[in-house]
Amino acid sequence: INLVLAVGLSVDAVAHITHAFLAHDGGGNERAAAALTEIGRPVFNGAISTMIVLLPLAGAQTYVFQVFFRTFMAIIGYSAFNGLVVLPVILSVIQPTSFNTIRNKLGLEEQDRGGKKESEFHDHDNKLVVMTQTTKI
Repeated sequence: INLVLAVGLSVDAVAHITHAFLAHDGGGNERAAAALTEIGRPVFNGAISTMIVLLPLAGAQTYVFQVFFRTFMAIIGYSAFNGLVVLPVILSVIQPTSFNTIRNKLGLEEQDRGGKKESEFHDHDNKLVVMTQTTKI
């Protein structure tokens, strides 16, 4: 169970920052700043709150709980550091294609319907495909 939790916690910050980066258009630095502005604080708060929850294990006398505490504090710390410091720099240099650019290249048409964006296109079998994305209002 430790391995499953470790993988989930280590990917959390990176996934949120990457998604926010890809959701914005512009230059690399602009997109990194927008991603950190939009999701940076919630990611930081999530890391801090998870560390606070683990604090009671710091005084544990049992070896298993001591190892659990040290391991998970390190995982959360490294994940937050990589997601909030290292990843935005790497993404601003690499500048992967944004979601909007990909939609435009695929010829997707977006329609805003009360907080939900629907994109419609025809696949290779000429079947209508509708993708829905919920947005902030």
